[in-house]
Amino acid sequence: MICEQDLAIPLFAQEAMVKAVKDAGGEMDAVRVNADHSPFLSKPDAVVDYLRLAAGEKVAGEK
Repeated sequence: MICEQDLAIPLFAQEAMVKAVKDAGGEMDAVRVNADHSPFLSKPDAVVDYLRLAAGEKVAGEK
């Protein structure tokens, strides 16, 4: 999850981490969430949906 309101790890740094993994040959899907550094506290439903998707489950609102 790329947390758009994170003040601890700036957006550009989060995006760079995802890019570094992909450039190294790793597989990574990243979603953006309008949350701070602790989305499990401020956006728990978004975190649960993301984990369910990562586990292969279909969730409401998925295309």
